[in-house]
Amino acid sequence: LAEKLIPTYQPWCRRLTPGDGYLEALQEPNARLVADPIEAVTETGIRTKNGDFTEYDVIVGATGVCAPDMPNFFTIGCGPNFTIANGPVLSALGFVSDYILRWATKMAAEDIKSICVKNEIIEAYNIYLQEILRRTAWNRNCESWYKKGRADDYRTGITAIYPGSMNHFKAMLETIRPEDFEIAYRSRNPFKFFGNGLTALDLQEGADLAWYLDKTMKLDHIL
Repeated sequence: LAEKLIPTYQPWCRRLTPGDGYLEALQEPNARLVADPIEAVTETGIRTKNGDFTEYDVIVGATGVCAPDMPNFFTIGCGPNFTIANGPVLSALGFVSDYILRWATKMAAEDIKSICVKNEIIEAYNIYLQEILRRTAWNRNCESWYKKGRADDYRTGITAIYPGSMNHFKAMLETIRPEDFEIAYRSRNPFKFFGNGLTALDLQEGADLAWYLDKTMKLDHIL
């Protein structure tokens, strides 16, 4: 077991420290660490490249999926290419939450029924990410859950790590980029949210309806 766990790879190619209880779990009587690559999955079990075959009652395919339009909802968590190795995850979750709220506000105000990221945008985004990640330590020669393989192709590259700093991640989420989404409205005319041409301020008794002139006069005075 120790021979399988002692690192022989470069730092950061894999996760540096295991989670709490990880080493203890590997020593449980009902656990067995198999480091040999999988050669085939059959109806009854798994065969590895060294020829060993083990039968299993249940096989969980946890390698991820590559399908457009899925999932069809916002998620707050460690999805593909998230900042799991770039800084505090809780901070990143806050940035994502703010982004979702920006979209929720827009959807509520503009009578939007649904939004979905365009597939060509996903393709372009992934290609660009892998071009950056191929030059990082995560693309070294090791087996890791950070990636499906070496970043020679974006579909088999590094799928877990964000290729930038936490500051960069936050900056990228500051705007919602509606042009990247297919937007469906609840009515035929997307300008139904326009209303009757008045705002709540226009209907407020005693309100200053020309407040913007104050800023104009101040600017003229400065000039």
